[in-house]
Amino acid sequence: MNIIQAVLASLTIGLIIINVMAIVAYMKWELGSGESVGVVVCVGFAVDYVVHLASHYIHSKHHTRFDRIRESLRELGGSILSGSITTIGACIVLFICVLVLFHKFAIFVIATIIFSIFYS
Repeated sequence: MNIIQAVLASLTIGLIIINVMAIVAYMKWELGSGESVGVVVCVGFAVDYVVHLASHYIHSKHHTRFDRIRESLRELGGSILSGSITTIGACIVLFICVLVLFHKFAIFVIATIIFSIFYS
């Protein structure tokens, strides 16, 4: 029920999506079915880390911003970082595939995870 936190989380998710779409434009990919699926997955991954940290921040029992973010990072930071590392590791395998679709999907997911960690 915190409108400021909701706006900041939404802005963060929007920035992640914009950055990933900038990579698509930079690589001059046409927006086909594979890229469309990649964008949908991108949105799902972008929401994940941001919303978990924002939710934990809001539900913290501490009163200062510094203590709230410190608690959020202490309790969720390790899990989020571990999840991002394993997701990136799983996507690296997709680079050895022959199909271009899997190569593009790996770039989508890895870019989304990196931007999500950075912005979160």
